[in-house]
Amino acid sequence: MEFEEKLKQWKELIRNDRQKAEIFYYETLFPDVIERFKLKSKTLNKYRYLISLLGYSPQPIILFLRAIEPEKVLFIHSEETEHYLDVIQRWTGLTLAKVVKEGVDSSDPTGVYRAIKDFVAHKNPQEILLDITGGKKSMVGGAAMAGSLLNIDIGYVDYQSYLADLRQPEPGTEYPSILKNPLHVLGDIDFEKAKEAFNHCDFVRCLDVLGELDRRVEDIWGVRKLMGLARIYQKVDTFHLSVANSG
Repeated sequence: MEFEEKLKQWKELIRNDRQKAEIFYYETLFPDVIERFKLKSKTLNKYRYLISLLGYSPQPIILFLRAIEPEKVLFIHSEETEHYLDVIQRWTGLTLAKVVKEGVDSSDPTGVYRAIKDFVAHKNPQEILLDITGGKKSMVGGAAMAGSLLNIDIGYVDYQSYLADLRQPEPGTEYPSILKNPLHVLGDIDFEKAKEAFNHCDFVRCLDVLGELDRRVEDIWGVRKLMGLARIYQKVDTFHLSVANSG
């Protein structure tokens, strides 16, 4: 049966019998949804680790897991959503050795932040994807804050078509959306790196970072002032005192 025919049958079922529609979805439609998502996820192969917020819909997590096949995954869940891990395991075949799970208070973002920080320790942030598709808003808030500060890529499962009458995305149109870190886009992280290098008297490193930052963003923190100061200190540091005195 072609995918479009399966999708048509599912739409008819869900309008009349949601329980039968859910059974049909998992038995007949979802395997095709996974394969379609994987075809749109070629760029995700750079990630070795996945962090997922477990809400009441395990499908998005399953999609990311099947697309990435991570070496290790952290599930952050509440007491109410922990049982969905069994559904995820059935669809992904995850072994216990690959799983870290952390139960949190879904109304307190600090637990989410702490769990992510502990998991990220001693790992390369560029090899980690943080999936914020699921979870309560407070969990997503804590996760997004952790991801931005720890410089982890943040992503979620988006969709190209939404079925307004059914109030859900159209199966098969899902795709991975990776968000840009606003602290990186706006330069906050790099500016902090430059200041840290300056404070450690590493003026060459400081100027390298500031030079790249100056080309990328507007001068909203006094980047050029710090560049000028770093140049003076660099000259003093290399005993070019007469040049430094002249500015």
